[in-house]
Amino acid sequence: MGNWIALIRHGAPAIDPGVSPEQWGLSIEGRSEVAALGAHLQQLNPSVVLCSPELKARQTAQLIYPRQAIQIDERLREQGLGQTPLLSTGAFRAAVLPHRIMSKS
Repeated sequence: MGNWIALIRHGAPAIDPGVSPEQWGLSIEGRSEVAALGAHLQQLNPSVVLCSPELKARQTAQLIYPRQAIQIDERLREQGLGQTPLLSTGAFRAAVLPHRIMSKS
């Protein structure tokens, strides 16, 4: 198949405001999403699987490639992790949407 790279975002996390986001695991929905993706990707046999150290990312990689060695790469962390408070959906949209509208003009 030649050289290729696949970038896969983790499945939907089980959000727990009392726990740091890097410690969130996959939700039931997230596990289901990842299992469906894994069914399509099982035929691919990557030579390397790199993964963020975050629990939800490690779980995603392990569900997709259960027989593959997963290599943790610290550089794959989300930017600013731990520096931004967890916002409700409404507060997040109020903070982000005005900036998106301004940047398009």
